[in-house]
Amino acid sequence: MASAQLGPLLRLRGLPSSSLPLSTAAPDELAPFIISLLSEALPFVDSVEPKVPEVVNAMVETPQNPWKLKATKKYPESDASVEIMDRTIYLAELERIQRRFSASAATGSWGGSQEGVDAGEGNGYHYSDQTDSKLKNELWCCRRSVHRDSAEKGTANWAEFRTAFRDHHAETELASTAEVVAIREAINYDHASELRVTVEGEGDWKVVAMKVLESRHHIPAPLGDRCFVGLQVVVQGLIPEAGNYSGYPTGEEQESKEFVVMHISLRDFTTHDKAELAKSKGVVKASFTSVERVRKMEGMGDIEWIMALSSDAKGVLPAWVQAKAVPGQIAKDVPLFLGWIARERETPGSGKGNFVGEKGEKRRDREREEREKTKVREERKSVLLEQKEQRRQHRASAMAVSSGSGVGGKARELVKRKSMDFMRMRRRSSMVDMRGQEGFSRWEDHDTVPVPPLPSGFATEAASGRPSSSMAPNGARNGGGNRGEGGKREGNPIVAAAA
Repeated sequence: MASAQLGPLLRLRGLPSSSLPLSTAAPDELAPFIISLLSEALPFVDSVEPKVPEVVNAMVETPQNPWKLKATKKYPESDASVEIMDRTIYLAELERIQRRFSASAATGSWGGSQEGVDAGEGNGYHYSDQTDSKLKNELWCCRRSVHRDSAEKGTANWAEFRTAFRDHHAETELASTAEVVAIREAINYDHASELRVTVEGEGDWKVVAMKVLESRHHIPAPLGDRCFVGLQVVVQGLIPEAGNYSGYPTGEEQESKEFVVMHISLRDFTTHDKAELAKSKGVVKASFTSVERVRKMEGMGDIEWIMALSSDAKGVLPAWVQAKAVPGQIAKDVPLFLGWIARERETPGSGKGNFVGEKGEKRRDREREEREKTKVREERKSVLLEQKEQRRQHRASAMAVSSGSGVGGKARELVKRKSMDFMRMRRRSSMVDMRGQEGFSRWEDHDTVPVPPLPSGFATEAASGRPSSSMAPNGARNGGGNRGEGGKREGNPIVAAAA
């Protein structure tokens, strides 16, 4: 494609939001912008597969098609194969475009009050970007498929294509593509649908819709979701009639079997007062610019579907990773749509406005299940925390009882220690059976262990916290006794007292 057919609007770097026309602009005020945009987009998409094949003259050198065929894919949901192509617009070409359209000062406006356009080449006004946005090579990926005009499995008819992509493009994308989790209309140009324009060399067109859309796409972990913001313009071809529309809705019109959807990235919409999804936390602000054409081919009667896109997912994804992934992703749009529309035919009331489908039902089911799981997790977490607190309080109470406090606690500690000494001694001394002897009584805390009564003076000594020397001589309180003269073992004083 010759460089004269490229312009500053249909670029990946996008437009600053300050250059947007006013949402209240009248049709004649929007006309220069629409004409400029169509003057770029229509020849660009036509370069993929020209509607009217050029007559080859052996004496004249014709420019080589810039699109290179990379692959042809087949999918079970589609009877038609999908061709995948790409082309690169290099930095030198982009710099020439910028110099050409920035040569003169901005003297015009789109919508009456916005600055940033100048009277340049071609039809209408052209945008002059005075910002410092860095230029870089643009990789454009494209898919093309040709489908039978029939409302049956594996294909779709013209009315289905028109309703889905001309009248309800955003709703169709949300319903048929699982990765798209939200689409929001931020700005709507109410008077744009009244506009009719004639583009030199491209015929007559009417604007179907013009709006600013925010869309959120889910990206699997560990990557974050992406938010894309762009100006979407949908135009419908008109069959030429007597007279010229010149931007005004005059005369009777008859639609042709062709429409085009353009999406121009907006690079700084996060600062706009109409932004919502673009301001969401945890999302990466990405960008894409695209042009999509659907037309019914003459003679054959089949439907041609072309979509060309240049995107930048931003974040940490390297450019070479994106270059490998994007072609396959845009090719999958074909089977996703045809599979979804086949299910919609089987769903009662699947006409205009009903773009829920199986995907929407599954999404609501997933959200409901996730809410229930979250509720169960929160309840379980609350129960576990309560049990943990109860165990903590129990341990604190047990430690308080075992360690005791004051005089009474020390006495209980000594009693328990002497009881343990007695039990160890009893196991070692099988010759003495103390059960049934006088003076023994049962201790309340040990129902099956007989404990002798405390000897005289024990309570007084225990209350002071110091064992009596007469009660536990030479470490006998450890239960082992001591060796006396002649090597004889002295007995435990508690056992001696019992005897």
